[in-house]
Amino acid sequence: MKIMVVAPGSIYSTYDTYTYCLDALKRVNGDAETNGFDFHNIIRYHTSAREKIFEDTKIQFGSEVTDIIRSGRELVSEIFFTVPDFVLVIDGSKFPPMIYHSIKRLQAIMKPKFILACHITESPYIDEVIDNYIKYFDVVFCNEKTDVARQDPTDSKHVYYLPHSYSRDVHTPIGRKSDDAHDVFFCGTIYPERAKIISETNWSGIDAKICGTWALVEEGLEKTCFDHGVCFDEVMPNSEVAKNYRSSKIVINFGRTYGWTPDYEERITDITNSYSVGPRVIEAIAC
Repeated sequence: MKIMVVAPGSIYSTYDTYTYCLDALKRVNGDAETNGFDFHNIIRYHTSAREKIFEDTKIQFGSEVTDIIRSGRELVSEIFFTVPDFVLVIDGSKFPPMIYHSIKRLQAIMKPKFILACHITESPYIDEVIDNYIKYFDVVFCNEKTDVARQDPTDSKHVYYLPHSYSRDVHTPIGRKSDDAHDVFFCGTIYPERAKIISETNWSGIDAKICGTWALVEEGLEKTCFDHGVCFDEVMPNSEVAKNYRSSKIVINFGRTYGWTPDYEERITDITNSYSVGPRVIEAIAC
């Protein structure tokens, strides 16, 4: 059996899900040939080429959207030439619909026919977006337990609950330290509602490190957070995050309601009925 695991396009949390999923499949599948398609690196390649062309010739050769579309075409070509039996897409929300159309058309003519699957990692934050593309998949693994019934109300499709996990190579309590510990540690995307909690917390007398990317936070709110002296505009490799989990006294994780629509307009999602935790909670507990 040949398995292809497709990276999500992101370079943070869902990329880690891709990496560890790929490693796990390589370990447990014995004779199966398992390979990854690094979608994010293909995008970087096209972006670098486009920027270099503009630098040398002043010719504008497309845009960021074009980079994603070109990368998607390379994915279609990779499927055609490698002839996998099983294609597993992680997340899937970053892919233009035309890519899914192309993959399904390819699936219809290839022999033997491959199975197209997706591990949804962003439910229930972007359910409207997810609903637009899960129809293309033969099998769906969903990270949110309560969303399985919504996606498959008649229990007639191949939709399964697959909770987030961790890597035993990276997320381990071995190597705990107390001498250089923070009192409180958090690393992740700083969504607006997370920033609001951070800004309203009294951090005096607490050795805390709140780090991540602040791109989604308004400038005024970001300044209020940084004025506390505990915030950092820093994204760590997952192995470095795990070291901080091990050495910190308290690890916190903020739930979020921030999401976006199919048109990529910002929206607030009601997660009152959600059940499952995100990957960082499980990773922290493992450490």
